Amino acid sequence: MLTKIAYLFIFFVNPCLSEPGITLLDSWSFNKTLQAFPFSLVKFDTRSPSGPKHEAFKLIAQDLIEEDTLLFGQVLIFGYGSPENHDLAERFGLSQGILPEFIFFKRKTLSDKKDEYEMTRYGGEVNSVSLRRFLKLKTGLWLGLPGCIKELDELAATFSRNTGKDQQKIIQQVEKIVKNYKSTSDISVGKRYLKIMKIVQTKGVEFITAEINRITKLLTTKLTEEKTEDLKKNLNVLKSFHGKRIKDEL
Repeated sequence: MLTKIAYLFIFFVNPCLSEPGITLLDSWSFNKTLQAFPFSLVKFDTRSPSGPKHEAFKLIAQDLIEEDTLLFGQVLIFGYGSPENHDLAERFGLSQGILPEFIFFKRKTLSDKKDEYEMTRYGGEVNSVSLRRFLKLKTGLWLGLPGCIKELDELAATFSRNTGKDQQKIIQQVEKIVKNYKSTSDISVGKRYLKIMKIVQTKGVEFITAEINRITKLLTTKLTEEKTEDLKKNLNVLKSFHGKRIKDEL
């Protein structure tokens, strides 16, 4: 009875339990909830999540709230003296000192067996863009990085896997698509893709990796906010070209 009262008290005083897009998980709901979704990103955190990593997780969960194949879950690991979710902490080798920890789960089959999924621990930089890139890579879903367009992302990935005449056909296809855009913003984005494609035709796919490295280094220098945002969008478009012939630099 006391445990239930304590749990209800935490629910009402901790706003993290009712944040849009994030499902609170515990020892009882964890397995069943994950089995209901093809993909899940779960943040294991302290009983009172806060800080930039938590804010980044909230942001991406809210941005992708309409993506019904992807669950954003949160497990609160309580401190010593409280039994709540300690079994999950032991199961995944977690301790208070390493929290928050992000783990991605890919469902294998529909069953109630707790091991019917593939698990990947996220060890990259924790911000909404990096998490989005990670999820895009792991799920194969189009998750809309800033400055990108879905149909052009798909063509960019195909372009990077082809050569010669096949690449030229894709360029012509993109030119037709961009020509039909009404929005000035979409036209500008489309021209980014075309510019990269035409450079790759002459310099090869190695240009993609070299340009990603160049922009990444440039972003560590002092730039105006406008220039920084423009470079980040360029970087997102470049990463859309990652195919079998190009190594993703996540």
